Amino acid sequence: MKANEVLGLGSALTGLGLLLSTFAMGLVTLLGYSGVAPSNGPDALMGTLAFAAVRVFFLMVMGWVGSLLMKRGNDFRKTVNGAD
Repeated sequence: MKANEVLGLGSALTGLGLLLSTFAMGLVTLLGYSGVAPSNGPDALMGTLAFAAVRVFFLMVMGWVGSLLMKRGNDFRKTVNGAD
C-alpha cells in the first residue's frame, strides 16, 4: 500500500468513527431527555439552556469534522487508485 492510500484510509476511518460516535451521543442524549426541570429563577434556566446549547454545538462540530475527514479520506483513496 502507498502512503497516500494508508493516509486516505486512516482519514476515512477516523471520520467514520467520529460520525458514528456523534450519532451515538446524540441518540443517548435524545433517549435520556426528561424535559426541563422547574427552576427557581432565570439563572437556573439560563444555565440549563447554556448547557444544552454547548452540547448541541459540540455534536455539530463533531459531525462536521467527521464528514470532512470522510470526504478527504475518500478523495485521497480515489486519487491513489486513479479513479476521478
